[in-house]
This record gives sequence, structure tokens and C-alpha cells, in this order.
Amino acid sequence: MRQGVAIGIGVAAVVAGLVLLLSSRGERLAATNSRVIVSAVDVPVRPGEDSCATVPFLPTRVSRVRVYPGTAGGPGTPLELTIRSSGRVVSTGGVGGGYGQGPLEIPLRAPRREIIEPVVCLHNAGTRRVRFAGNYTPLSPAAAQSRGDDQIRYDFLRPGRESWWHLSPTVAARFSALKPTFVGSWTMWALLGVVAGLWAGAILVLRRESR
Repeated sequence: MRQGVAIGIGVAAVVAGLVLLLSSRGERLAATNSRVIVSAVDVPVRPGEDSCATVPFLPTRVSRVRVYPGTAGGPGTPLELTIRSSGRVVSTGGVGGGYGQGPLEIPLRAPRREIIEPVVCLHNAGTRRVRFAGNYTPLSPAAAQSRGDDQIRYDFLRPGRESWWHLSPTVAARFSALKPTFVGSWTMWALLGVVAGLWAGAILVLRRESR
């Protein structure tokens, strides 16, 4: 009897924790070209120059893009961002000078449609060089020496602060991306149903054994 009560309390605690986690609100990542957590290489952009990178995917629900500049202790210079697809400009953004070291969010005009592999170009419109964190060289001296073709890391953020409940339809829709044609948005919900069924079966078995 006591084991059954303990199992019930444990299950209730797990469910409550999961509900609280999914209900928490925060800024959510819409897309990124980053392949590492921290890069060992920084990408310099000199005054008047552009630095371009290809992003795998850009959705319509974006409001800003985050970059990671290094200003060597001085004020950052104005930056202009241009996103192109098939040679056409699909989105623009920019920020004035005066920012410091660390993450910087650049307001962005969202594209009218989802873009596959757009080219993102960052223009240094100031008079000082700025260095940016890269996107795919891991934090390793050996890797840093072996690669010199890193690109600027771009993290595209969704507007506002959202819960995971609010994002679930988007997650389900993207679950089928780059997968066989028979995989659809329903597949994620079906897998979640299977997992829930396995949990329920395991709980029943534990309660039966406890008796």
C-alpha cells in the first residue's frame, strides 16, 4: 500500500514538474547556423566590409537576430544586416554604434515566407574593426589551427516570450522537415502517445508488483 502511494506521489511530481517546465515563458530560438556551443575562432569585419554566411533555414516568425561581437573594450560600430535569397533581398536589419562586448540583438524585418538557405551579410558601417564569434569551429586549439574559413554565428529569435505549449504546433510541423514523405506533423504526436502509453503500462506493472 505504501509503495503504491509512493509511486502515485512520484508520478504526480513528475507530471507537475513537466507542466511547469512547458508553461515557462522565455525567448525562443527560431533558427541558427551554429554547430558548436562556443567557437574557438572569431571572425573580423573591417570598416566598410561585409561578412556573409549561409543559414540553413529562416522562418517567418522572427523579430531579431543575435550576434556575439568583440569590441576590444571600445564602443561597437554601426552594423547593417541584409538577408538574400536567390539574389533578392528578403529581410534587413541594423543597429547603431555604442554597444559593448557580448551578445547583441539586431532588430530584423521578418521575411514574408520561409526561406531555405538564405545568405546573411553583415556590413560594418563604422570606422573600427569588430570581431564576431564563429559558428562551427569548436573550442579546441587543434581545431582552431586546422580551420580558417569560419563564419559569423547568427541566432534568430522569435518575437516576444513564449511557452512551450504555444510552440508545440510549430515544433510538430517542423518535426517532419528533412524526413521521408510519410513522416508528417502527426508523427510527433503519435510518438508522444506511444511514450505516454508505455509510462502508463509501467506504472500499472509497478502498482501490481507493489501489491
